[in-house]
Amino acid sequence: MKYDRTQIEKVLIAWDGLADTYGAVFIKNPDLEELETYLFLSSELSGAEVLDRINLFLRNLYLKENAMSTAESLIEMGQKKGFEQGSRQNALETARRMKLLGLSADIISASTGLELTEIQTL
Repeated sequence: MKYDRTQIEKVLIAWDGLADTYGAVFIKNPDLEELETYLFLSSELSGAEVLDRINLFLRNLYLKENAMSTAESLIEMGQKKGFEQGSRQNALETARRMKLLGLSADIISASTGLELTEIQTL
């Protein structure tokens, strides 16, 4: 999941591989929808871009349909803005944890994409 914000394609390809390897154990796991929601909300992509990536990188039909349904539900719920807010909230939460671990503001900024001034006010 380390690529969730910037390289959603890698996560989708990995999920497809897991679906091939583990089949129904993976794709019918109820926690997958939570992972999908997290992935889509934390991504820096727009809702339409997420849908495009799902179409391009998921081969497993069940997994693709489920992911499309989750993404479309988020978009329909007016979450286009939520995609952006979720990404920002995720970055702020990650930055808080990194700051507690004693990492420098420069490293936190490079990792989260937040401005140094934002990190210093956390």
